Amino acid sequence: CAVQGFFFTFGIYAMYSYNAMLCIYYTCAIALKMKERNICRLVEPTLHLIPLAVGIAAAVPALFYNLYNPPGWESWCTSTALGCIGDDGILSENCVPVELRAFQIVLDLSLAFMGFFFFVVITALIMICVRVVKVSR
Repeated sequence: CAVQGFFFTFGIYAMYSYNAMLCIYYTCAIALKMKERNICRLVEPTLHLIPLAVGIAAAVPALFYNLYNPPGWESWCTSTALGCIGDDGILSENCVPVELRAFQIVLDLSLAFMGFFFFVVITALIMICVRVVKVSR
């Protein structure tokens, strides 16, 4: 389950960050009018390293804090350990506070990453639209 959770988390964050990096690539090419040679030499290596670093940064802490747990009713992973949430939905005494705090930190970082990627995509697309409107006039 830990391997499945690790690769799923890595893949999700790498995918979203690669989408944001692709928007940056198009912004460099269209809005900033950079030459392909300069993009390949200056920008592209960074655009490949950032998604890999983000994917690893998102997946590894959850691995060390044992946040990939089997849910018990299907072959998938969940962030809460078996027996952690009772039948009434209230956290039981079986939960380890350190794991719950780590889960909250990972959740907050995940939301920050997603917010940043959303900001990058929207900003890049606005820059591209502005350039296209300027050129069409």
